[in-house]
Amino acid sequence: MSSASDTDARSSNESEPEEFWDDDDNQTAIQTAGPTTAFSKADMELIYGANRVPVIGEEPGLVKASVSLKSFGQSERMASRQGRSLFARLRSIHMDATTFVSRVRSALPTYAALANLRNGLWYFEHPPDGDCRFRSSDGHTLSWNFYITRANLNVAMVAARYPGVLIVDSTRFGKTFPDSFNRTLPLWCALINRASGFKLASIDLPEWVPEQERSRISENQLQAWTSELQSLIKSTPDYVQPSKPLKPFWIANDRSAWRREDGKLEALLEAVKEAESSCTPIICVSASALVIPSQHREFYSWPYLAGAADDEENWAEGLTPLLFWSNIEWILSAGNSTECEDHVGEVLRQSNQTRGQLLTEDRAASKSVPLNKHLCMRWGNAIKPSNPPNEYDGTWLKGQDKAWGRKNPDAWTLLAIPSVLKAFKARPQSDGNPFTLLASDLESACTLALVLLAVFFDDRGDLLRGNNALTAIDKSRLKAIEGVLIASIKSESAAIPRTLFKEVFEFFADNKAKFSLE
Repeated sequence: MSSASDTDARSSNESEPEEFWDDDDNQTAIQTAGPTTAFSKADMELIYGANRVPVIGEEPGLVKASVSLKSFGQSERMASRQGRSLFARLRSIHMDATTFVSRVRSALPTYAALANLRNGLWYFEHPPDGDCRFRSSDGHTLSWNFYITRANLNVAMVAARYPGVLIVDSTRFGKTFPDSFNRTLPLWCALINRASGFKLASIDLPEWVPEQERSRISENQLQAWTSELQSLIKSTPDYVQPSKPLKPFWIANDRSAWRREDGKLEALLEAVKEAESSCTPIICVSASALVIPSQHREFYSWPYLAGAADDEENWAEGLTPLLFWSNIEWILSAGNSTECEDHVGEVLRQSNQTRGQLLTEDRAASKSVPLNKHLCMRWGNAIKPSNPPNEYDGTWLKGQDKAWGRKNPDAWTLLAIPSVLKAFKARPQSDGNPFTLLASDLESACTLALVLLAVFFDDRGDLLRGNNALTAIDKSRLKAIEGVLIASIKSESAAIPRTLFKEVFEFFADNKAKFSLE
């Protein structure tokens, strides 16, 4: 048990964490009490994992750390046990967001800042300019892939309007960057450049990704992905192409390199800005700090957890980034895990938030998006039908509510999908008004739109002549249409949940569309 004097000493250290870091200009170092051991780069790769190599702003040479492989493993296990608490997670998120992410945004005020869903959204003290969805699973070693449903055309259009783009994400302890930054995003930049006709069309990988990985992606595969992307762009009428090629950069939350007052971080970001004349920088900002848990505990009363926002469904208990930052002082005024859980519970009760609610959707407000001149969709809690012949009322559907789905297992295949097909076919066509899909949530609206676009519209989004309908629809067509939907709404939040996509696919696989339209 800590004494009162220990507690006072720890509190005083928390107010000045910069004293923890060594100010050695010749090498990146972590200064600790007791004897210090010097490790070579190869040693540090063994300790931290192969992904822990010099990054932007990190100087070459030896790296100091008073930690053995045995004590490092003990530290990791301790962090794994203690860092699971809600208190430690929220404290870790707050530290990374306020001491690093906000500082990067302030240094580049003209750049757009995007959150890589869902993890990255937690690290924005102030709301981001948008979101994106670069998945690590699309960039795992030797398993690279590109999916049209995650084409992130909204990011390319943001890059067309801003001098550069910041994309924020985090990763687990032992890694510097998530695979979404190491491989998925560089591949995406190359495909956007190819689809835009830029000469800079090679995959610009970070130096720590082995060169042989690049060579495993064939030119034929790149051309196939580029063709898919170009087809999607042609189906997105309001797409705006970047004026310069996109080039990825990487910036890690290395506290030993970016001391609060030395200006090194700002100097590095200014150097990145110099590239604006020839390209649009896409800066991958990894919020996770490069620290050893046992050393962090010498100066803080809570264990640091890298990538604390990951897998929020397992720990957030209904708390969202918006609620967290709106009530930050009250939540972090808790002195321990029990008090923190009580404070979060009070916030949830007062806000009437429910577990599993979308992070970025303000469902109380009605939102409307025209998909083409024949079809529009609106969603929100307060929506009520106003023009029944030219509308479909899908407000009774609950796209993400798993409890509702269990109580209504056949609601989509037996009721919703057949009824929306019949309603669209019977719509009045003489008044020239678009057919409007009404829903209480974005997922349901997108799922209904997916059905109509697949059946009554061609690949360009034009209405089939004579009110004809397609009934033989495969998975690839549905995926391509989903990509168009995401691009039209300009947010990766529009991605259709896997369970709902499966409902639609099974409907068409069973030829139910043919019977529904007879």
